[in-house]
Amino acid sequence: MKGLKMSLFKIFIFAYIQILLIATNTINVANGKLLEAMITSLLIGVAWCVGVTGVASGGLKQKIAYCVGGSLGCGSGIIISSYLGTSI
Repeated sequence: MKGLKMSLFKIFIFAYIQILLIATNTINVANGKLLEAMITSLLIGVAWCVGVTGVASGGLKQKIAYCVGGSLGCGSGIIISSYLGTSI
């Protein structure tokens, strides 16, 4: 059971990070920040490659953890992006 909870947590974190990076990268692209957008895109790819394996081979709990992580990552990304957008 402990291994399953850790697995769900890891999937949640990778989904959270992935969508957070996507949301914040939008501000980089919109403001023409080439280097920042390229670095963030690389990190998005890494998060996706690492996170997708647990979801693809997992069951319903893993898929729900991924969806919830992505949802919260999106919300956090919007908050961060709006802050970055007003401070640029």
